[in-house]
Amino acid sequence: MMLGALALAITATFNPNNKAAIMITVTIIGIAFALNFPAWQAILPDMVPREDMLNAIALSAAQWNLARFIGPLLGALILFYFSAATAFYANAASFLFVIAAIFAIQSKRGVMPPTTEKIGRQVVEGWKYVWRRRWMVNLLIALAFISLFGFSYIVLIPALTTNVLHRGQGAYGILLGMTGLGAVIGAPLVTYLSRIFKERNIIKTSTLSLGVFLIALGLSNVYWLSCLISIGLGGSYLVTAAAANSVLQGASSREMRGRVVSLYIMVFIGVSAVGGQLIGYISDVRSTPFSLILSGFACIATGLVLITFPRLIRGAVIIHKEESFEPGLTAPVPD
Repeated sequence: MMLGALALAITATFNPNNKAAIMITVTIIGIAFALNFPAWQAILPDMVPREDMLNAIALSAAQWNLARFIGPLLGALILFYFSAATAFYANAASFLFVIAAIFAIQSKRGVMPPTTEKIGRQVVEGWKYVWRRRWMVNLLIALAFISLFGFSYIVLIPALTTNVLHRGQGAYGILLGMTGLGAVIGAPLVTYLSRIFKERNIIKTSTLSLGVFLIALGLSNVYWLSCLISIGLGGSYLVTAAAANSVLQGASSREMRGRVVSLYIMVFIGVSAVGGQLIGYISDVRSTPFSLILSGFACIATGLVLITFPRLIRGAVIIHKEESFEPGLTAPVPD
């Protein structure tokens, strides 16, 4: 990813109109991210006690979204005072700090022994592992709908800023940053809520909240109000994602955790990319507010289905003890 950012910087310096180079580089960065993110998430439970796993995942999501808060602001400043190439060079340099941090990480549970099983068979076993735990399948399906309509709204922010709020690039950076700020605020919130409510109920409520904030953003044409709504959106997004990620990891064996997380990320990020295309098309055909409101109702409908049929994700709770059984098979945790 660092080399990809550097390649974009060089392209922006010498041939900024080379669309083919940009698309190829971005694709390579996406592949690298797809390999990086599951490993990044799967190692978190090995670094903390099991009862602190939700806190660790929430903090990880918070720092990731804090970067989304600070990044657009810094990027906008660099773009205003310098150039796009300078912004990409700064981005490439920032990866050096991440690499240094990775070298400092020490797993509390040691390195897993290598396996001789073929990669293809391991992938299939991961799919079977999830399929046998129907609540995991149901949760991933629900997340697919949330990602398709809810998490993909981010692609509409430029059009919302320009066409609805009638503001420029600086306002876009701030509006996008408010989403990241909301996610940072949501990190301690999800930790607090997990002490009172089961994770499955947090997922249901935060999905409804995400839908309500999307509708509110679609109805708003006042910039400062849209910024406040974006904070709520970011918080709802963080709570939903962190709670879902936590229960999927908490119910998975250590050997399968990376494969389960990869499916979560495929739904969480992959479907979101498709959703961006879909709601972008709807925005072009109708309008940006219409697309946001439609997305909001889709998230509310998903939340209502999960509330109406509680057995769908009944197993979606974290077991705070190291136990030999696998909770997803029998959904042993009562309401």
